[in-house]
Amino acid sequence: MKVKFNVNGKLPSDEVVFTISANKLTEEVKELMQTIEKKELGSQSEVVPVTLFDKIIMLKKVDVIAVEDFGDELTIYAIQGKYQAREPMYRFIRYSIFN
Repeated sequence: MKVKFNVNGKLPSDEVVFTISANKLTEEVKELMQTIEKKELGSQSEVVPVTLFDKIIMLKKVDVIAVEDFGDELTIYAIQGKYQAREPMYRFIRYSIFN
């Protein structure tokens, strides 16, 4: 499996589009699609996406200890370490343990 990121300046800043390409529709592909769809529908996922300055990471909700708000930037303290995120608090809350 390969994972690629493409910048699309035509998309609104709060929108992400997933495209899955495969030779055929396998059970693994179906499972991946279901996972993404559940996340999009706001299911009670165990992880929260965090936009760092150079990548997006997924943190387990139970690992988040505290969050500091600095306008359009956040400092997220987690068991794994400290992360400087490039997103406003309302976007983090949408997926966070506070949801």
